[in-house]
Amino acid sequence: MLLAVIKLQAQVCTLPGQTPATAFAICYNGSFFQSTLPACRNNSFYVPGCTNQNTNYGDNNPVYYKFTCRTAGSFGFTITPVNANDNYDWMLFDITGHPPNEIFTDKTLVVTGNWSGTTGSTGAASDGANFIQCRSLPQDGIKPTFSSMPQLQTGHDYLLMVGNIDDRSTGYSLSVNGGTADITSDANQQINSNASSCDNKQVTLRFNKKIRCNSIAIDGSDFSLTPALGNIIKATGSQCNSGLETDSIIITFANPLPDGSYILSVKNGSDGNTLLDKCDNVVSGNTQIPFSVFAFALIDTVVPSGCKPSKLKIKTSKNIICNSVAANGSDFFITGPGNAIITAATVNCSNTMSDSIELVLQQPLTVAGNYKLTIKNGSDGNTFIDACNGLTPANTSFNFNIKDTVNANFRVSILEGCVADTINFIHPGGNEINRWFWTIDSSISNLQQLSAIIATGGPHWVELIVSNGVCSDTSQQSFVLKQKLKIDFAAPGRVCPNEPVVFINNSINSGSLLWDFGNGTTSSIQNPPAQFYPISDIDKQYQVTLTVQDGSCTFTKTHALIAESSCSISVPTAFTPNKDGLNDFFEPLKTNSALQLQLIVYNRYGQAVFQTSGTNSKWDGTTNGHAQPAGMYTWVLSYTDRRTSKNIARKGTVLLIR
Repeated sequence: MLLAVIKLQAQVCTLPGQTPATAFAICYNGSFFQSTLPACRNNSFYVPGCTNQNTNYGDNNPVYYKFTCRTAGSFGFTITPVNANDNYDWMLFDITGHPPNEIFTDKTLVVTGNWSGTTGSTGAASDGANFIQCRSLPQDGIKPTFSSMPQLQTGHDYLLMVGNIDDRSTGYSLSVNGGTADITSDANQQINSNASSCDNKQVTLRFNKKIRCNSIAIDGSDFSLTPALGNIIKATGSQCNSGLETDSIIITFANPLPDGSYILSVKNGSDGNTLLDKCDNVVSGNTQIPFSVFAFALIDTVVPSGCKPSKLKIKTSKNIICNSVAANGSDFFITGPGNAIITAATVNCSNTMSDSIELVLQQPLTVAGNYKLTIKNGSDGNTFIDACNGLTPANTSFNFNIKDTVNANFRVSILEGCVADTINFIHPGGNEINRWFWTIDSSISNLQQLSAIIATGGPHWVELIVSNGVCSDTSQQSFVLKQKLKIDFAAPGRVCPNEPVVFINNSINSGSLLWDFGNGTTSSIQNPPAQFYPISDIDKQYQVTLTVQDGSCTFTKTHALIAESSCSISVPTAFTPNKDGLNDFFEPLKTNSALQLQLIVYNRYGQAVFQTSGTNSKWDGTTNGHAQPAGMYTWVLSYTDRRTSKNIARKGTVLLIR
């Protein structure tokens, strides 16, 4: 059995929706039902504030959902299991500008989550816990299953993982509601294109939003060409063999296209529709996609190798001949605000061809701004040559941008309060920073400026990670808060006259205090002397007050104390258990001076019908739930007198009246 479970959890996730790259799209507020899926696991997660990282935390039996925030606001949702005994966990990631699989390696992508072991519904709500609940077990007690609603940012892309570690999921419904963020789909679609084959028989279309693979007519009839110098015979979605969506389509023509400018127009294909995006938005039939066919390869993209890049990766519009690229990088030069000298060029070849070149720089580019990469004749006497022997003209150029480095240093401002302190964490932003990831003790936040209310004194720790999508930086600080004022004391509820009464001070303070015992006596010491309360004809109530002042903070606690007229135990002679609220029980009175008290009641046959226990000290006239008949009963009372330490035994009779 154990081996079977281990093997089950080790299975790799393959179905659509079970991996970050194949996440289901959420395009509106509403409800979504998910039936059971095969058990699997992809990888481990970092969960802020929780231990056993990369061991217990991972996407066990996951389902992924992706969405984009159109208008910033709070995000609320509820995961409701079909079986209330199922335990679901979830994590929300901000993957803006990142490949989805980076959720397993980049901890700054975490927004919030909940890993509570408590079963039932979970999600994000306005009254949820303000930090991630770590993994727990049922015997740990009830843990919050709802986290507070995260704040989404306009234009950011998010990934929600819902998982079940127990391998016994029976399905659930996901309801997105309660927040103010707008996650409805934006139907606008941007499409770029370029000739992608050396014989000019193919054009690649690149979409800024994923297209559903099943909306693509494989015969290419979703498109028409102007001027009509080539017949479209096929349309192939990239990666449609392994997924439901694609961001690019290759259009194939029956014959090579002559050099020149063209327009592809979107129309209804043989499948009865145009293209549909991941949210089922229709790509308008009026959409026109211009492209040009050249007799040579151009620079398609320039991608710097991260922050302060020391390399640049060039993507070409066509395959190029590898040995046409000068190894010393002399086919290129760079102009811009920083000093950029190319020292080498490497080509990843396949059958003597490649569609990319990597340029090595003499030193990293540290100055942010716009740069231009220009092609020139290299030391080999030529520029690079494409697969159809087209020579790229010298002075052809491409503009690219270098991001500035970022600084995570922040300022901590403490506003002291009597009950709790308000801590402001301030980061100045700048340098295109668009992501903040705060960890404060066990709480996290993605806001730029943050305020936290902390009631616990002592040392605290905060970390900030900032990023502009390329460059990141981390800063940490610790700070110490004063212990907060606590006022508390222990006192009896009822006391005997002229007997010492002890008050135990449980307060935490560094200031002054004042006791008022209600008997005309006051004290200003931490643990005051015993107090005495006078004899009275009746029970008398006294108000005992402790006032503590610490700086500008003042707190008061009051306790009601009753001094009895006499502490001699009395026993009623009759009672009427008719549940009218008057004299319904038989019990000894004024017992606060008695220790180890025991009361036994006997019927006329000498049978015990009642005796005291730890939870019951008064008789309601029943035995084992059955009402006893009216009549005279005998009682025996024994106890130890707290004042004299003497053992006392008494007996008498009581009349039960019905």
